[in-house]
Amino acid sequence: MVKDGDVHGGAIRLGTATAGVIGVAEGIETSLAIRAATGMPVWPVLSASLMRSFEPPEGVTEVVIWADRDLPDRKGRKAGQDAAEVLQARLLEGIRASIKIPDASSSTDVSVDWADVYTSSGLTGFPARAKLLNPSNPSDIHCQEGFHSA
Repeated sequence: MVKDGDVHGGAIRLGTATAGVIGVAEGIETSLAIRAATGMPVWPVLSASLMRSFEPPEGVTEVVIWADRDLPDRKGRKAGQDAAEVLQARLLEGIRASIKIPDASSSTDVSVDWADVYTSSGLTGFPARAKLLNPSNPSDIHCQEGFHSA
């Protein structure tokens, strides 16, 4: 959405919500990797700053936020995780929202996104589809299969 020259709230709609559920991620490649691994429709929002303002369309009841695991900047901020937390807090006012963050790689000096996970681990790096769509406890920070949600 463009308002007074500012772009915010939108995403590239790669597919339609399934049973009221969509995923969001920063990049197009990341969104396509998640879709290939899970079957979930995932919409890229193009950046961490735009993720903060994402507005799901009418009829969406759950958003899975596929955040990047970013290295901290000089002030300790982690762009991907911080943006995901802001979006989750805002959405929880009416929409179920969970965050998925890739496990840290063996090297702590590199950022990781879900496209990296798909390239390095294939399907084994992703959560099971049933766990994604029906988590028993959406605030559970430890999940199965090499990932965690925050």
